Amino acid sequence: MSAALLSALIAITDTSSAAVVGTDIPVLTISPDRPRFADSTQTVPPGHAQIELGVRADFDDAPAFTAPSILVRVGVTDFIEARVSTPDLQLTLPSGGDPVLGVSDMVLGVKIAGSVGHVFSVSAVPYLLFPTGSPETSSGIVEGGAGLNFQVVPFDDFSIGWNVIGAFVASNTLDKRLLSMAAGLSFGYAFTESFGAFAESYVQYQDGGKGQPSVAGGLTFLPTPRVQIDLSGGSGLTDEAESPYAIVGVAALF
Repeated sequence: MSAALLSALIAITDTSSAAVVGTDIPVLTISPDRPRFADSTQTVPPGHAQIELGVRADFDDAPAFTAPSILVRVGVTDFIEARVSTPDLQLTLPSGGDPVLGVSDMVLGVKIAGSVGHVFSVSAVPYLLFPTGSPETSSGIVEGGAGLNFQVVPFDDFSIGWNVIGAFVASNTLDKRLLSMAAGLSFGYAFTESFGAFAESYVQYQDGGKGQPSVAGGLTFLPTPRVQIDLSGGSGLTDEAESPYAIVGVAALF
């Protein structure tokens, strides 16, 4: 190889390396759906997968524990993701009775998201629930529903979110499907890039029943931009609403 050709190859290599080093590669930051009542208004980046899981404890006359609450999200495009919630194990400890162990149903869905700048964002999450669980916890039929999630960021560290969820679910006593609705409002604040908190209120309603209002709040921590650890809790505000509960979880973007 001539000295001139070798010098030209070295020059090309040096130029390419400089271009790679000088390129600003965006740092991916996780945006989990957990632990809030509403899903987030962000999708997983295309070509990436995100796993979210947690453990929930309900403190009632019959304490119950639910785990691992695994949600797998896979980015398809810049604004669409596919998602699956795997069956949970649900352990109930009745007072004076034997423990009851059940398996919940599996949920498949997609999320479609969009935004207007960095101020307003929205997502839609249609889903189908398949009766893969045990008789104690399964609905026994295929159910479907959808959620709409909205978020406004008036300031860099403060966000306001609200959502509406609708589904047709099986009735335990009637031979028909019932309309189940829920809506929530949440406020989030980021103390630092890694540490944040949220407070929220939501109402759940099923056709023929009473509204079930609840309040909740929690803390989130990002040890790395792609990992979140969360701790939260809440309680219903009426006898018909859910019992006090606590949740701990983690999410990771791959």
